[in-house]
Amino acid sequence: MRHHSVIQWLLLAVLISLIPAQALAGDGDPESGKRLFAKCRACHGADGDPRAYAESPVPFLGGQHSEYIVMALNGYAGGTRIHAGMQSRVEGLSAQQKQDIGAYLAQFELKAFSVPRSDTPSEIEQKVENCRSCHGERGNSFVAGFPRLIGQNRDYLIKVMRDYKNASRKNPTMVYIMNKVSENDLVRFADYYSSQPDGLSPVP
Repeated sequence: MRHHSVIQWLLLAVLISLIPAQALAGDGDPESGKRLFAKCRACHGADGDPRAYAESPVPFLGGQHSEYIVMALNGYAGGTRIHAGMQSRVEGLSAQQKQDIGAYLAQFELKAFSVPRSDTPSEIEQKVENCRSCHGERGNSFVAGFPRLIGQNRDYLIKVMRDYKNASRKNPTMVYIMNKVSENDLVRFADYYSSQPDGLSPVP
């Protein structure tokens, strides 16, 4: 049974990887992205700590993949992600401007690290094992297009996973996966990834 489950998760990872090429970031200009991001700092910057926004938690973006940033912006513009504030802010952005913002945020590069594999992984480590193929060790994905979860805002992670569970965020694969995850484990996943050191951060 476990063997079947592993194969199923691997197949899902392959499906996620079939991202349209046009959704990925091209050559962005970080300096232009920095200027464009000035309007975003009230929520996503260090002076507007995302942890303070309890009713509508926002993600840490410093160190996120540029490709994923572009996909997220396209999602808000196209309605596959629902957030009135974000939709109004991205509607006027050109494809190049989205790439510029992605290039700027990716400059806050996270370091690669090697984590020894434990012979006796904890229960939560066993449960997040299925997430590693896409989101990487401890959530530190180095695959373009898959979001980094390491150090992400806990409340934001909970909100996003719940959005996938109720299908208000439109990613069929993640909707399927999260419907297999209990509410208790959903919170534990958020606790695990948000507690990892050397991860994502508010933009300095």
